[in-house]
Amino acid sequence: MQTRLTCLALMWAFATVGCGPGGPPRHLVSGVVTLEGKPLVDAEVRFETDDREIAPEAARTDSSGGYSIPLRVARYTVRVFAPTPGPVPPKLKATVGKHFSTVMNERVPPRYNRDSTLTVNVEGSTRFDLVLTAD
Repeated sequence: MQTRLTCLALMWAFATVGCGPGGPPRHLVSGVVTLEGKPLVDAEVRFETDDREIAPEAARTDSSGGYSIPLRVARYTVRVFAPTPGPVPPKLKATVGKHFSTVMNERVPPRYNRDSTLTVNVEGSTRFDLVLTAD
């Protein structure tokens, strides 16, 4: 009887503790991404920090260029990627063109992704619109 009660008590303890939400709090970061004044649809908005305890996170923009993502408190570098399939450029036809008929072309200039200096400090819920230009 004592063993049964102990087992029931342990099962109850495991069932009620579980894997709850735990962890550091997150705050909603949301905004709209535009390129040349038009919504940037189906783009990836990536948030990266130097803190090795925080993994990079990404959100996908919707049909109006909007995104939202819950993030931990930190300073993030923001990168925007929006690749789209297109024809192989003439300078690559001799090499890549032998194997592929299309390649992914990035619609967003490198200064907003590979070379990004865009940053956002997340300390609470944050509105962060990204107004991008082609030149």
